[in-house]
Amino acid sequence: MDMGQAEKPKAAAFLTDYILLRIYVAKYVLAGYAETYAPLLDLFRGFEKVEKKFSLFMERETAPGHGAERKFLPPDLRRRYDERGMRKTIELFDSISRRYEEREDTPERVMKCIVDECLSTIAIRNEISLSAPSFWFFTREMNGYIRYLNRFYSGLIPPAIHERIKAPMMEEETRSDADEESGGFNYERAAYIIFAIAGVICALIAAGSR
Repeated sequence: MDMGQAEKPKAAAFLTDYILLRIYVAKYVLAGYAETYAPLLDLFRGFEKVEKKFSLFMERETAPGHGAERKFLPPDLRRRYDERGMRKTIELFDSISRRYEEREDTPERVMKCIVDECLSTIAIRNEISLSAPSFWFFTREMNGYIRYLNRFYSGLIPPAIHERIKAPMMEEETRSDADEESGGFNYERAAYIIFAIAGVICALIAAGSR
């Protein structure tokens, strides 16, 4: 996403949409587990609270001392993600999800199509041109995030129930030559540090609201 000064607000809006997409994906994967193990439904309350006050959530998480800067937020954050804006965005993601649920045969394929289509959609919506390397990065990072979610959610349920789960279980990637050359460093772990905290925060909010 190479861009000049005038394009930065568009990039900020795209990245904020991307974080919202991550929360949506976390809910989507959670639904596959909660369908079989109902106690996980409580976690949805945390996600719903974050979505309800998404702009405030983003402002808080990019405040000084939180490892981010507010200059990366879109200037119209509160208007863009007010109740109407959030409903419109979630409905957009839902429509994409329903389309591929009808077309594809496996949860894994459905999830891949949802991620690809949603990434393309939020790029178009924010007038961002994603190069092939950029698209590859975001899809690869999201697939790693989904694997992380599967491990996290599966750790919350009894082992005997695992076989009945219908969540998308993304395949683990093999260790690459690049990983070997870098001493085993995997950039996905760094990405988790930046983004996966949103899922943990949602879980904590849900627990605190009981």
